Amino acid sequence: MNDKIKKNIITSTLIGSIIISSGTLYKVNKDIKKINSENNKYNKIMAITDEEIIKSNDKVINDIIDSSILVTNSKTSYTLKYTIVEDNLYDESGNKVILTNSNMPIYFVNCNLSNKLLDNIDLVNSISKNIYLDSSNIDNAFVYYLPNTTEELSLAKCNYITSLADLPKQCPNIKVLNIDNMPSLSDLSFIYELSNLKAIYLKESAYITEELLTYLNSNNIITNITKKDIYNNIKTNEIINNIISNEMTDKEKIKTIITYVTNNMEYDITRLIDSNNNPLTCAINDNVGVCTSYSYLTNILLNKAQITSFEIINENHAWNILKLDDNYYYIDPTNIDNNNLYNNILSILNMDKFYFVNPNNSETKYKGKPTDDLVIIPEELINAINNQDILTIDKYNNIDKRILICAGLLSGITIYLYNNKRKQHKKLNNRN
Repeated sequence: MNDKIKKNIITSTLIGSIIISSGTLYKVNKDIKKINSENNKYNKIMAITDEEIIKSNDKVINDIIDSSILVTNSKTSYTLKYTIVEDNLYDESGNKVILTNSNMPIYFVNCNLSNKLLDNIDLVNSISKNIYLDSSNIDNAFVYYLPNTTEELSLAKCNYITSLADLPKQCPNIKVLNIDNMPSLSDLSFIYELSNLKAIYLKESAYITEELLTYLNSNNIITNITKKDIYNNIKTNEIINNIISNEMTDKEKIKTIITYVTNNMEYDITRLIDSNNNPLTCAINDNVGVCTSYSYLTNILLNKAQITSFEIINENHAWNILKLDDNYYYIDPTNIDNNNLYNNILSILNMDKFYFVNPNNSETKYKGKPTDDLVIIPEELINAINNQDILTIDKYNNIDKRILICAGLLSGITIYLYNNKRKQHKKLNNRN
């Protein structure tokens, strides 16, 4: 959420709290203040570690009061009061936390949640009005664990939520709703059923329509949506209509979409922050970005082509997982686009710059496995991946694996020759 959005969701229960959202610290007073905004991005590419960020904010972190439940996997020099261990929530004394009749605001940030944990803490029987979920592996079922007292709900980078159809029935008292960077949430019709809604903020959605904006304005519902946001929907629909046909197989659709993304996107590390905060806008308006823009656009186009897909994120990278022939595969549009040696070999052999990687394949050395702590994936999806037939990867990937091996060998030889040449050049200069 940006500062404008945060200011609109403040209530007296939040005063004095610290929100840690996607690696940025916010201090809640009469308004929301971003702390050290220029130096507060959690990104190893920028060589800023979590410890260094937090160390500069020790004084602020130690001001956290006991008015909220804050659970986060983010590293901090301040000992947080709540931690998750094996689907249970514990306080600093090691006691299991049950939220029955608790009215405290609840924040889960960058956590591997599960339905079992939400059940164990009895979230549904709390009387909390404020629920904040950021970068969590919750899926559609999380709705059934929300208390009906919820008045302010914030969801950010919860990439596995595809529908909130049951939200109006489960939480009829919602007044403020924030949906931030959620590429798989395609159906927004539930908004019309939130009868008590006073404000809604949607960011980086590719499903906003003119009809929705008219409805919000007509009912005096505060929103950050403008006609510029509707363009994301129109543009992505145009892309799909131009490149995808009903006659295509799912595999052909996937290949076509990945080819479109890699042909129309340019990797630009100077747009790191903009791409992380506004991945779709960067990809569509400027055709540039880092991995988050590549994976975000890919995910939306795949879903609009009726291919089940989710964006996968860890602390270093973003890519996609998709379903094909009842099996799941990783696909990484960023690395496909930037692996020049690999792409050149494919071009010489007249093959596509396109490959699947089975996430359950032990031969594959990928940036993250489904069970890695750094990769946030719902338990249900992990089970589906683990239950699939691992041999099906050979159907798509045997030729590509051989090419990758060749590419790796050639890359190693190239680096060796380059380094050897540098050493010889250095020796020559030393003699002179």
